[in-house]
Amino acid sequence: MANQSIFETKSDFIYKSLKQKILKGVLDQGESITISKVAKEYEISAIPVREALKRLEMEGLVVIAPHKGATVTTFDAKKINEIVSIRAILEGYAARTAIDFIDETKMKQLKEMVYEMDALAKAEDDESFSNANKEFHRFIYKQSPFETLYDMIFNLWDGGNWGKSVFAFSPERMHESAQEHLEILAAIEEKDGEKAEALTRKHKARNLDILYKLSK
Repeated sequence: MANQSIFETKSDFIYKSLKQKILKGVLDQGESITISKVAKEYEISAIPVREALKRLEMEGLVVIAPHKGATVTTFDAKKINEIVSIRAILEGYAARTAIDFIDETKMKQLKEMVYEMDALAKAEDDESFSNANKEFHRFIYKQSPFETLYDMIFNLWDGGNWGKSVFAFSPERMHESAQEHLEILAAIEEKDGEKAEALTRKHKARNLDILYKLSK
């Protein structure tokens, strides 16, 4: 395969190639990606193509349906608005109710998570940043005494996987997000529940703006 680095696997190469085609619009939203065609184009077996598509699915860039194959994710403005708006309310309240259960040790862990995300943003590693971002929020909301609230948030989060693609389409959002995390943590450290809730909602609203642009 031309342009493949000797230090990367075939799966890595296909993943990066398909990802760039999606981000640049060479592959349109809703367009099918046929494993056999990609394998033939790059003169490889189907296995690394499948592995690459699974990674892209985890990032929210493609949707894989049983017996139908893979398609580039379609960003539905109405669905995005509905899910992210609901999540903003739930996550804001979860941050507010978690405050009394976050001690100095947990605060230190959270700050270390943000510093790690800052390093990932500088490295432009949106895939790892997205995973670290989810774990950061998961850690905070897990401290809330309302287990059902936590479950509701992550049922919605996992059901709308396209949210992960925010950082792929908008790399600068990673730096902004890390800074917003620090602001949320400052409010939590100050035990200012109202501020923590408002900042968390605002944080989610900024992601919604990016997803809206993708849906047009």
